[in-house]
Amino acid sequence: MDLEAKLQHADSVCVRGRQLLSTGQRISPADSDGWFADFVNSLEVLEREVNNPACSTNMKQRLLNRISVMVTLKNRIEDASRSVIVGAGLGHEPQRVQYREVEPAFASRLRTGVISNLRHVDLTPFLEESEVFTCEIERTASSTQSKPTSTSASRRISNTSKL
Repeated sequence: MDLEAKLQHADSVCVRGRQLLSTGQRISPADSDGWFADFVNSLEVLEREVNNPACSTNMKQRLLNRISVMVTLKNRIEDASRSVIVGAGLGHEPQRVQYREVEPAFASRLRTGVISNLRHVDLTPFLEESEVFTCEIERTASSTQSKPTSTSASRRISNTSKL
């Protein structure tokens, strides 16, 4: 399968994910499991291509963009598949914003990450909540003076996700 076909397959996975979310209802385990299987397969293919030394910078940027979109959809589908409203707000508190480090398209010492909007409809609250992530990432980077692993950064940042 050539690279364009792989990107088209990733697009079809994204379209299916958006269709699942467009219903506005809780996503059934059967639907989410089927989508997650396609997601994992497509994500592995795209990540292999990103790490291919023959991949051009332009294509690498396209691949990383697609991976970011797919991961955001995955997070939203996970949230929608487990969101249960119980009583007066006693159920699962959905995560509204999430940070994920991604591999940079260029070889440099700059860190690259994506802040995903999972719940906000209005842009202003999303940007205000994203500011918390940005400040936390800056503080973490300046205090350690080294690049933390994405799992440890995610752990520290996830603690600030509930305002």
